[in-house]
Amino acid sequence: MSGGRATTAVLVSILLGAALLRFLGLDNGLPHVVGVDEGFEVHRALRLGAGEFDLQRDAKGGFFYLLFLGYGIYFVGLFLLGRVDSPTEFAQSFVADLTPFFMIGRVTHALISVLAVYWTYRIGRRMYGERAGLFGAAVVAVSLLQVAQSHYVGVDLPMVLLVLVTLELAHGWSDARYPARPALLGVVFGFTVMHKIIGIAVLVPIALANWLRHRRHSLVRRLFARELLLAYVVAALVFMIGNPAFVLHLGTFFDDALEALTGAPAAGGATLEAPNLWLYYFEVLSDDLGFALLVFALAGGALAAVRRRPADLLLLVTAGAFYLLIAGARTTQFYFPRYALPLIPPLGLLAGRLLDRVVGQLPMGERWRGWATAGIAIVLL
Repeated sequence: MSGGRATTAVLVSILLGAALLRFLGLDNGLPHVVGVDEGFEVHRALRLGAGEFDLQRDAKGGFFYLLFLGYGIYFVGLFLLGRVDSPTEFAQSFVADLTPFFMIGRVTHALISVLAVYWTYRIGRRMYGERAGLFGAAVVAVSLLQVAQSHYVGVDLPMVLLVLVTLELAHGWSDARYPARPALLGVVFGFTVMHKIIGIAVLVPIALANWLRHRRHSLVRRLFARELLLAYVVAALVFMIGNPAFVLHLGTFFDDALEALTGAPAAGGATLEAPNLWLYYFEVLSDDLGFALLVFALAGGALAAVRRRPADLLLLVTAGAFYLLIAGARTTQFYFPRYALPLIPPLGLLAGRLLDRVVGQLPMGERWRGWATAGIAIVLL
């Protein structure tokens, strides 16, 4: 089998495996037991269909717009089949059996998770080559956190996909040989933060990409290039239009953010001791990836820090920014394993980067290097 066909076969196998892990058991618990955030997103989408907009949740959102579209298609299908005659009957069908509505959300969510596996491969192939891309995709495909979260409707995995798209655009932005795409980057960045506020961490790789693009120009341009400011403006508009609750609750949001970052209690609240989140999230990653693979990924990060290619720096600052944001918080209640989800693709790609480097140094032909890559990958995964 030629190299190109072999790569395609391995990628298809990884995607099929990822899909199998994510789609098996999607009906778990329904209609009686649902995930923590599932009800919020499903009901927000249905309320939007009824002409009501949720103005309460200001730190999460975005995915319910896609659910709203899915429910609209479902309504049209039922209407054409003669199952419902009006939106009122459609609402009554939800009250009678919520399972189809939650399954639409879960299937959509699982598809997004599979797409994140593919996007990890895209980025890895572009940054380091086929081997690194395939290994990074395999890491995300079998990640316990990624698989577990894909079984329930939520906003974390859609945010992860948007982080990956943003990272790909930022990588293109870092190279002055290619045109900047500030409007597109701004839209994706805005939707990233709209889905979950911690997506603001991708501001760091975006800023770094602009610095790398203009590293031979003045300091002002490296920091405040016109196209970068345009991307920020577009992102802010997308975020505020899609999430008006943030604007309405701006004061409350900053109070909550201050409490999370400093540990200062809210008005009338009690002072509690926050856990050691630096150790907590390291243990989360170790449990998810396995200690050996995590060490391998960190070694890949060390190699990237030494080499300091644009791709290396972008992956390092992306992982570092998210880790600092979630582990540096002083909150006493809002810490969950799923907050580490954005770290898994960069770590997988850094591990793939090291794997590609190690295998590339082996004194053997390309075919045998492929077998060596597969063997090492199986042991680590």
